[in-house]
Amino acid sequence: MKGEVVIFEPYTVKKSISGIDAHLRNSIILQRELQCRLLINDIDYTKAQNEQFDCIIVSYSSFHFPFKKVNHIIDNNSNAKIIWITNEYNIGVPIKNAKYITIANYSNQVHKKNVTAFYEVNLNLLFARKPNSLCKKKYDICYYGTFRRDREKYFKQYMKDGMILSTSSKNIKQFISFGCMPRFIDRFSWTFGAETLNLFRYSLYIEDEYTHSNFNNLANRWYEAGFCNAVVFFDSNCKNTILKSEIGEFYDEIKYFIVSTHTELMEKIKQTNLHFENALNIQKRWRIHELSLRNNVIEKIKEIVYA
Repeated sequence: MKGEVVIFEPYTVKKSISGIDAHLRNSIILQRELQCRLLINDIDYTKAQNEQFDCIIVSYSSFHFPFKKVNHIIDNNSNAKIIWITNEYNIGVPIKNAKYITIANYSNQVHKKNVTAFYEVNLNLLFARKPNSLCKKKYDICYYGTFRRDREKYFKQYMKDGMILSTSSKNIKQFISFGCMPRFIDRFSWTFGAETLNLFRYSLYIEDEYTHSNFNNLANRWYEAGFCNAVVFFDSNCKNTILKSEIGEFYDEIKYFIVSTHTELMEKIKQTNLHFENALNIQKRWRIHELSLRNNVIEKIKEIVYA
């Protein structure tokens, strides 16, 4: 099958490329690699209501999705291959009636209804790329992202003095209500080559409690830290993820970068600041196969799409 492929994204308005969410950046990368169309707003979906496609890739899901228009297009393409692609285990499927293939970043099939095939693929490897030039670092440690209930205990644990937290304004009240008192800043810019993360020496890696025992490939923040020359500190509860990931073979070295408390994290930062570039080079060694693995991911997705 080499017909027209289209990607559906759950946005009703165009968003600035500098601040878009990870799944939209993922879709933009996939659009480039598959050389296909990307529908991103209500106007796009309206124009496509009566069009015919050979493969429809539905990316992610959110309340922004124009569900009626999306499912109308799917219903009108009864012979098309339908693929749902997701890097989140805990979101609903936006496809109502059609049978579909799932490509997921996690190993356990959470959504089973109407699924004809399930593929675990490290989707976040799509973010991997050659690192930017090392710029002057202005800040130490950051965490960025939305408020997630399943990370509540870790937010309480680490979001304190010395931590800079990048999130949207609507999330700040939720963080504060759970006793988090970091320095809040606006959402990071992801403008290519000028990402806000470049200004930080360190990024904190925490994960949902569910993920501790249900494998999910390394989060996009691991790969973003790679191209922004940020050293990653891991919360100790991420051990299972680390060991099962592509960097598991380096666990003996990784142990230095694993922390269990805010105090330990701040102490490790002080120590590592004395030899930051050495620490960065150590983590760069763990990434030597990333671009090759990324190519494998792209080839796997193409295989699924065009089979």
